[in-house]
Amino acid sequence: MIASYAAITSFRMIFEEQEKRKIRKTFSQYLSPGVIALIERDPQKYIRPGGETKDLTVMFSDIRDFTTLSEGLTADQLVHLLNEYLGEMTDTLFRNLGTLDKYIGDAIMAFWGSPYPQKDHATRACSCALEMIHALNKLNQRWSAEGRNPISIGIGLNTGPVNVGNMGSSKRLAWTVMGDNVNLASRLEGMTKQYRVRIVISEGTYREVANQFVCRDLDRIRVKGKLQPVTIYELLDTAEKRDHYDSLLESFAGAMKAYRSQNWDEAVNRFAALLAAYPDDGPTQIFLQRAREFREHAPEPGWDGVHVMKSK
Repeated sequence: MIASYAAITSFRMIFEEQEKRKIRKTFSQYLSPGVIALIERDPQKYIRPGGETKDLTVMFSDIRDFTTLSEGLTADQLVHLLNEYLGEMTDTLFRNLGTLDKYIGDAIMAFWGSPYPQKDHATRACSCALEMIHALNKLNQRWSAEGRNPISIGIGLNTGPVNVGNMGSSKRLAWTVMGDNVNLASRLEGMTKQYRVRIVISEGTYREVANQFVCRDLDRIRVKGKLQPVTIYELLDTAEKRDHYDSLLESFAGAMKAYRSQNWDEAVNRFAALLAAYPDDGPTQIFLQRAREFREHAPEPGWDGVHVMKSK
């Protein structure tokens, strides 16, 4: 009996250790060590065979004008810059318990809510996005002191149902996400260029975090290939710093009300006054230009205020 008990116990220990090694090997590239330790304790609780549909928050981030930036650097300098940048961003991602999906050149794809369940995945994603901006500011300060050029990034966040699981081939599998809501997150990252902001979030994300962060109602858009319009927001800061943005948000909302009412003279005047107070505000620059164009060439009858995106 003693021999049998020892044999069974040894087998269990060996089997469990094999399972833990398998989990560490599978997720060490995607998750922080603390999250891997939680999954190791009860792998069947967190990991289902195959894929499943879950509400998650997906992030895409990208370096602005990376092609132009890379032309002025040697291959070694470019690799060194990317390694520094991606290392800092990944550390920030792991501190916020995010899952690193992949690097796509200079871009980062990540998500929250799987494999480790997180009810507050949207909040964690927004916190991470803001921390990434702060971390980049510190990097830029150091690079500027060293005589190196600073960089800027754009971040898109979307919350909604996606397909998540171990996907790929028999040669290589990756814990990843797929679906329309993943595509929308990528589109939102691209819109940071058009609206000249750093972080754009979807209405799905906004509904989850409206009370915890300062967000600006940016626009209603219809993305290429889609019929239904979506409202997008700029993520500005945490709720504790809302007072710093009250004047900007109040003035911008008033100008947008005139814009959506097609009162072009008032919209132009309001946006012009706002731009004088905040000369670097990208959305104000964009809507002042649009209002002036609509004043000269009014939109078609039945215009609903939705901006149709011409590109992805």
